[in-house]
Amino acid sequence: MKSTTIVLAAIAVILAVIAAAYASMYYSAKVEYSSELAAKNSEVGSLSSELTEYMQSGALAAAMSHWNNIAIEDVGLISQGYAPNAVLKWVGGPLSGTYAGTSQIESVWTKFTDMYETVYWYTIVPPTVTQVNSTYYVVSAPVQFLVAPASDPEDIFVLNVTETLGLTASAGAPFGFSIVQEVWSVKPIPLTDVIAGYPGQDVLVSDQVLANAYAHWNDIAI
Repeated sequence: MKSTTIVLAAIAVILAVIAAAYASMYYSAKVEYSSELAAKNSEVGSLSSELTEYMQSGALAAAMSHWNNIAIEDVGLISQGYAPNAVLKWVGGPLSGTYAGTSQIESVWTKFTDMYETVYWYTIVPPTVTQVNSTYYVVSAPVQFLVAPASDPEDIFVLNVTETLGLTASAGAPFGFSIVQEVWSVKPIPLTDVIAGYPGQDVLVSDQVLANAYAHWNDIAI
């Protein structure tokens, strides 16, 4: 009986040692796995951040390309930036209205380029890029376009535009994004409001009239 007890005790000790060994191995494996998992999660987080930054840069590049194409008055390039089902909401001015599809949008930009010459653009503050989901981004900015009416090229003024562009990732599109929604809210303002010291249009006209008068008197004198 005593020997049986000793054997059982020995077996219990052996089992305890084995259990402790397995527990140690399991804990070590768990710690190592947790460490590897944390490293992988960190790597995934870093890649996700890089992807988001890359997509935001692409959306911003597409928006700036759109404004460049407007500035150089290339309707063909402007139209290429839109998705087939795009919607442009134009707020303010003679072209105010909602235009759906590339055909209508191309038509309104043709009217715009027929109305103005010498178009130049700049932003007052840096544009903002907002990620809505993995494929849809919104770029917004106050954009100012320096224009001259085709009917009166000397009457230069500024189109103050509050621009909101909804862009979706699209393979083959300029910079990988297509415009699906656009709100172009425009208000014309004189150059005196944006360029300190710039003479108003009335002053420029007065100077031209005076110059014509001087030229007339000079012709009489000679």
